[in-house]
Amino acid sequence: MGPRHPAVTKATGADGFVYDGASRLVKGELLVGGVTKKDQFTYDGYSNPTNIRRTIGAANPEDRALPADTATNRLTIGSYDHAGNQTALTASFAPNQTYTYDPLDQMRARSVTGSRSFVYLYDADGERVAVDETTTGTTRMLTLRGLDGKVLRELRDAGAGWAWAKDYVYRGGTLLASVSVDGGIRHYHLDHLSTPRLHTDRCGAIAAELKSFPYGESATEATGPQKSERMRFTMHERDLGDLASLTDDLDYMHARYYSAVTGRFLGVDPVPSKAGVPATWGKYQYARSNPVVLVDPDGRDVYFQNPADKRAFELAAARNWRVARVLAEFAPGKGRDLFINRGTPASPVPDARAPASVDISIGRGLTDAEAVQMQTVWKDAGGGAAGDKAAAEYYQTTTQVVTKATITLSGSETPKDRLHELGYVQQALENPAEYLQQAEEAKKAGQTGGNAAYKQSASEQYADDFAREAAKTDPRPRNP
Repeated sequence: MGPRHPAVTKATGADGFVYDGASRLVKGELLVGGVTKKDQFTYDGYSNPTNIRRTIGAANPEDRALPADTATNRLTIGSYDHAGNQTALTASFAPNQTYTYDPLDQMRARSVTGSRSFVYLYDADGERVAVDETTTGTTRMLTLRGLDGKVLRELRDAGAGWAWAKDYVYRGGTLLASVSVDGGIRHYHLDHLSTPRLHTDRCGAIAAELKSFPYGESATEATGPQKSERMRFTMHERDLGDLASLTDDLDYMHARYYSAVTGRFLGVDPVPSKAGVPATWGKYQYARSNPVVLVDPDGRDVYFQNPADKRAFELAAARNWRVARVLAEFAPGKGRDLFINRGTPASPVPDARAPASVDISIGRGLTDAEAVQMQTVWKDAGGGAAGDKAAAEYYQTTTQVVTKATITLSGSETPKDRLHELGYVQQALENPAEYLQQAEEAKKAGQTGGNAAYKQSASEQYADDFAREAAKTDPRPRNP
């Protein structure tokens, strides 16, 4: 995977983290209740974690072997269906588990040996709305969500009929508090990944402290029973199995389910691998093997041609879920990819929101066979920078970009103009042909009449409408 680079060590308070030259986390050391708890990670060439070594205090380390087939990125201790969904896990460190899926690749049921069984129900938008949990009896849970997919209310039926169980309250899109029939009022104090780290009651007294290992397992509860709180890693719902163990839990992350025990998703990433980013070639990995910095809220992505673009657009998406949904529309199955190259910023700003130009091109994504061939091209070129270049050339040639345009942008830094640009992304999404024509008009107007002419000819009203919608802030976390 290219030349070796020295490890990088970073610290957060009393906790320390070590990264390899590919920005993959290789060690996380936490101080929990005065006890040092450490995870060490090894990866294969596709960034699949192949082993997790855990050491708690002075105890002997325990290895969690995760052998993966590099031809498919699938665990050899699991089985998979034809679509790449994991259907079983047979491992020494966890109870045997089986999973079944519906025709839309949504998990329909899960069974854990010696623990619970789950049956899941989804709405027409693919969001999970109901869960049947079976132990000695059956407990049904109905989840009511907002338009952004966040849980607002839980209703439960343990055999005596449906009854209110819990409400969740959000502030600025992040979890603030809950009130439940058995726990009363709880306030949540989140870390930088939006994971609840501390719970306090209505008087401010500490009700629970939950510190997580890097890939999401509870470090606080590593050696003891865990609490029944379901809002866990990066503000996602956790389906808890046996409360005496952590090894049979799954996190519902909308597009796919995630296992903090293995640090992997159970389904294939719906986003194609990116030629110049080998970290995306593992189709089941979480957050590019950098879980202390990155999050994966919905499994969708956009290809950015330079890091400044990625940072700027994802900052906008982090502030507003509607913006995130606009960008998410350029996903596999939508028939096109979005390539954004906004050029060099006209002036230095904190998040590079004053670019000189935008290049937009609309083409198609890679097929599965082409994605495999792209990896072969990278290897044949010797990997590293040469491999990245060869793979990028293959990608650009294969995807056959058929339409492109460049527009000149204003250097303004007002909030309205920050969203103005995303208005054109939305327009390109809905009507590519019309957008490209207006983009060319905008380019000519910007060259001859300045910014005022540019704005008028480039559908000012459309961008204003989108900006007003986006101003209804409801952020959800995104990769920085």
